[in-house]
Amino acid sequence: MEKLKTIDAVKNDLNTMLCSTSSMIFNQKWEEIKNSEFIMDWACSVHHDKDGYEKFNSPSLCSFILDLQEECMLDERVKHIYEKIVDEIYASESIASTYCVDGETFLSKVLRNHNIELTENQKKKALRTAEDYILAAYNDGLDVTDLPEFDVRFEILRNPNWSTAEKYQLLNNFYSCPENFDYFMNLWFYGLSNAYDVTGNKIGWEPQDMLFYDFDELRCMFAGSNEEPTKASDVLAERSFENIKFLKEMSILRTAYVNGLPRIKVSSNK
Repeated sequence: MEKLKTIDAVKNDLNTMLCSTSSMIFNQKWEEIKNSEFIMDWACSVHHDKDGYEKFNSPSLCSFILDLQEECMLDERVKHIYEKIVDEIYASESIASTYCVDGETFLSKVLRNHNIELTENQKKKALRTAEDYILAAYNDGLDVTDLPEFDVRFEILRNPNWSTAEKYQLLNNFYSCPENFDYFMNLWFYGLSNAYDVTGNKIGWEPQDMLFYDFDELRCMFAGSNEEPTKASDVLAERSFENIKFLKEMSILRTAYVNGLPRIKVSSNK
């Protein structure tokens, strides 16, 4: 009975933190939770639901920790929990395909961490989850273009664990034809070009033009009205530069895919 009361108290603490509109209450509860080994271990532990599917005890907290990837990897209280969550996601396809409260799957969130070196088995599991996602959409009567542009397929194509040649082979499985891939490419250009500098002003570029900027130019652009780039503006510039490298790679893939080329070679210096 005492354990059940403790779990109820844990759930209450998590709800208070995740639903709080007060930054003071949020920060206070987050510190308390990070300092509680019991709460952290319980939250990322796995149970089977009534249908036999594996689930995290607290999907909301696990999702929250994945979203705070950089902060959590620098905090020894949370780092091992983050790593445990990642391992559980790659170990369980039912967890990997579970949707979080923000509409993303756990697999999409963890694929966003490009510092994790995946095993071949983990890559295969990620691809199976992506293929099941597409099949489920097909069975629901949805066309591939009805699916979100920034989904698990997008995250796999962005992830450096797959080579450019491997990504090229995935295009037909993910997008079924060159026209569909072209459709998503346009959405990616518009979505990733929607950027703001450090002062909150929107970057005034046309989506296709972003490919022509180098990193030094981006540093100045994201510094905004500041005289010199800052650490904060450089973070924004680096993110945009990574987006540009991805779009360049996808542009090469698109050309090969549309032209039906059997194989492609891409320089490692993209």
